[in-house]
Amino acid sequence: MWSLELSAAPRIVDLAESFLSSTELAHARSFRFPWLVRRYVLAHAALRILLSGYTGEHHAALRFVTGPYGKPGLAGPATLHFNLSGSGEFALLGLSPDCPVGVDVEQVRPLTHLNSLAHSVLTPAEAAAVLPLPAEEGTRRLFQLWTRKEACLKAAGFGLSVEAGTLDCLGGRLTWREGAPAVFPLDDLTLYDLEPAPDYVGACVAGSAQQRLTRPRLRWMSISASRLLSEW
Repeated sequence: MWSLELSAAPRIVDLAESFLSSTELAHARSFRFPWLVRRYVLAHAALRILLSGYTGEHHAALRFVTGPYGKPGLAGPATLHFNLSGSGEFALLGLSPDCPVGVDVEQVRPLTHLNSLAHSVLTPAEAAAVLPLPAEEGTRRLFQLWTRKEACLKAAGFGLSVEAGTLDCLGGRLTWREGAPAVFPLDDLTLYDLEPAPDYVGACVAGSAQQRLTRPRLRWMSISASRLLSEW
């Protein structure tokens, strides 16, 4: 698991652009706000650098494919699984050599519509646990539950094609809400709560792998995208 800090001088952002494909550059330039462009460029340049280090492939030679619901993966025979998520000034990159992985990170920020959002994305039991809390605590708790759900759905390859409110993540366990269809098995998924920085919450979910007998080990590493690019 890599935590990537995404602030950088303009010259580093320019350098990062040289690592991206023409498709990635076009996507980056489609963003309306400069800070979104910067965040995307730095995160995806860092992704290419780190994947290159793990696979031994040159960063420019890496090719990506997307699953049925949009989850990216490496093209070709490579077996390395990865998932990337960004919010605010941080990104999380989950990597696994033998099982699917999903990650999500959110910057905790005030929500003026906490009540309606809780009823939209949480199960009734989760909403009942969140809404009585003081606003600041309840907001952080909502973001924590949301990252758990998002990481779970990304690990399974479904993304937001499955409604977040059908998953219950209270107590650090992943279960289907009572009465909701079990779209995929949850028993062989492992959940980790993460705090990459103050005022950020995140989650990582490691998916199933054949004949896996033990809880996957989470190794945590942190670096700024600026340093990663400067040292490459």
